[in-house]
Amino acid sequence: MLEVRGSVTRRARGVVRVRMEYADGASDASVLRYRARIRHGRWALREPLPSKAADGGQLTIQYTGHHRRRIRGESLSKAVRR
Repeated sequence: MLEVRGSVTRRARGVVRVRMEYADGASDASVLRYRARIRHGRWALREPLPSKAADGGQLTIQYTGHHRRRIRGESLSKAVRR
């Protein structure tokens, strides 16, 4: 199970993008893409993972920002293990 959550400024609108890249054995890498809606400055995601992804991989979390609200984007990437 993939469980991630976080917070941004309460003025933020839209979604946070979550990407999980993992080795599936058959090819170089497989990618899972998710979106977590921002509500009151908080976001959360809980999704089942394929069995091969459960061993870990590279997790990237991205918020693109909002120009008119003067909110800059941020990106975070981490290696995760079971």
